[in-house]
Amino acid sequence: MTRTTIRDVARLAEVSPSTVSNYMNGRLHHMTVETKAAIEQAIENLNYRPSSAARHFRAGRAPYLGLLIPTTANVFFGELALEVERSARARGYNCILCSTMNNDVLEDNLWKQITELGIQGVICASAFVTYAQLEQHLKLGISVVAVDEKPSGALPDNVDFVSVDHSANVVIAFEHLRTLGHTRIAFVTDGHETVYSRRMKLQSFKRIVSDGGYSDCPVILVESLAGDIPFISTQYANIGYEAARQLLDSWPETTAVITFTDFVAPGLVRGFK
Repeated sequence: MTRTTIRDVARLAEVSPSTVSNYMNGRLHHMTVETKAAIEQAIENLNYRPSSAARHFRAGRAPYLGLLIPTTANVFFGELALEVERSARARGYNCILCSTMNNDVLEDNLWKQITELGIQGVICASAFVTYAQLEQHLKLGISVVAVDEKPSGALPDNVDFVSVDHSANVVIAFEHLRTLGHTRIAFVTDGHETVYSRRMKLQSFKRIVSDGGYSDCPVILVESLAGDIPFISTQYANIGYEAARQLLDSWPETTAVITFTDFVAPGLVRGFK
């Protein structure tokens, strides 16, 4: 069954769609009693219900928030999406979820769709968005909050950035392993230093090793998989497996591993067996 539109109401009331629109928006001062009665009767007969979303979109201000994340297959981003949606709904907004699949072309198209829909606020967890792109979105009146991934280049003053302290996390992990007696600790990464979280973790590990003089703490770069930024668990597991094989071949004395994400762990376990 097709949805009744304002044109259907206008046709039954024998008036123009713009006249029905004026009636729906309370612009009645030039409308005759007969015209109002005809529109009211048509609305009742057709059981017409106007689309509030359509009105907001036409006005250029939609009651929606855009959320750009790589994928909900990653538990971190899945839980982020859930909490954003819950918080938005409590404040009278709905959330439009966009999965970028870590694809810059797809992400660019999603930004264009967000703009066309008149969405005024976007929460963005992207490894691709740049300072120049954010500046363009801001000029269009879109408010942006960057989450976990800081855009390349200086962050505009009117863009908020929310993230955990990735550097501190590595320090905590390293100190914990040292407390357990480990001295040969490796760090596994996939080489995507353009990604803010990866870059901060790697720099933190290198700083710890350099400052502490730990010569037996290698960085394992899984170069064979560094071409694409992974976004699903099997890709992360493959990185872990390859890293384990490299460690066994070149650093067999390694007793502990820190990784850029815990999704690498299953692959490490499989590779060490």
